[in-house]
Amino acid sequence: MKVDFVAGVGGRVINSSAYKCQNLYPVLDNKSKKPFALIGVPGLKEFSDTGYSKEVRGIHKFGDYFYAVVGEKFFKIDSDGNAVEQSGTLSTSSGIVFMEHNLTQIMIVDGTKGYIYVSSLEQITDSDFPSNPISLTYQDSYFICVFADTDAFYISGAEDGTSWDALEFASAEAQPDNAFQIISDHRELWIFGEETTEVFQNTGNADFPFERMQGAYIEKGISGKTASKHDNSVFWLDNNGQVQRASGYTPQIVSDRQAEYQIAKLTISDAHSYTYTQEGHAFFVLVFPTDGKVLALNIETGAWHTRTSEIADNRHRGNCFTMFGSKRLVGDYENGKIYEYDYDTFDESRAIARAMVTDPERYIMFHRSLEVEFAQGVGNSDITDPQAILKYSDDQGKTWSSELWRDIGKVGEYEQRARWFKLGRSRDRIYEVILPGAFKKVISGATLHGERGTH
Repeated sequence: MKVDFVAGVGGRVINSSAYKCQNLYPVLDNKSKKPFALIGVPGLKEFSDTGYSKEVRGIHKFGDYFYAVVGEKFFKIDSDGNAVEQSGTLSTSSGIVFMEHNLTQIMIVDGTKGYIYVSSLEQITDSDFPSNPISLTYQDSYFICVFADTDAFYISGAEDGTSWDALEFASAEAQPDNAFQIISDHRELWIFGEETTEVFQNTGNADFPFERMQGAYIEKGISGKTASKHDNSVFWLDNNGQVQRASGYTPQIVSDRQAEYQIAKLTISDAHSYTYTQEGHAFFVLVFPTDGKVLALNIETGAWHTRTSEIADNRHRGNCFTMFGSKRLVGDYENGKIYEYDYDTFDESRAIARAMVTDPERYIMFHRSLEVEFAQGVGNSDITDPQAILKYSDDQGKTWSSELWRDIGKVGEYEQRARWFKLGRSRDRIYEVILPGAFKKVISGATLHGERGTH
């Protein structure tokens, strides 16, 4: 009988606490559109080292360069990864920042101040610029900000982030909740509040160009700064701990019960997100800094997985994202480095998958042997003898067996089979496989040989 590691991702498990899919995501068969394998997430290939070992708080492409806020410092980085510190510093040194650009300027907000970069980083000194800008976007020649403890958003002068007018603002006031984040999508402004979301458009009104759109009122708020746009839509973690995708102006839940179980255990007030597409696979990535956790949605399949770094399952190092040419770059959360997502780079991070229960009808099963199909012959110069680990639980994931190791194929060993024998008997067994070390990680199926016993 088949043991469902692949098609069951995001499907039924005994309970949400037993669910686990780490550093793996499903790919679909082109004809059937059903999952046929789990493949490893891309590795992190170092692209640039700023030399300043602090959090990379934001990265942003502008022209032929990209720019990074690292701690309180600001860096300009070229296509070879050479980083040059720019003059001027931020007043804060940690926490995610927002960056946008117009024709000539980059604007940054860090929750306390606003800054403009042309040839050096300067704090915005216009007395009409409000205190504590917490989110930033750009549309139709304007930098647009929301500020802490207010429902208002303000716009800059046209193509000039140094110029602000205290009267150039509007309020998302359908409900009296504060604005937490603002983004521009399809030339519409989405104002995310604590409990509601409103959408504005540029009508060209002479008094103030942006006006509320009729019917574009959503009774879902936001947690943290988690709104990102992708795939002609907007994604965010709402105030109830569920992930929403906008269908027009109607939110649709895209988190499953297992993802929501994990989110419910995390601090969501400082969560943030990013989205990207690579090799045809699109992802919405949620970062939870306080708890050091990262969850990702494979948008095509609707399946969720967690991401970690290093063999000890530490927090995944990707903290923020930008596209730079064809490179997909992420900034490290603590060491000042920027990495490229690369499928040909293999990290020490462990890939883990738990299967569905072996017999949902709860018969006792005698487990003679289990064969798991991995990518074979994946040994390399770093890991010459890659191995897989099997564990199992007979009590809904509360306790686990000892680790059972098997070879999965040195370089050129394409006929190697990973089989485990004499696995005892159980009811409601869950199998888990672990792929440790820096090698290509693929799980394409598993077959259990055994017999049913009594009900």
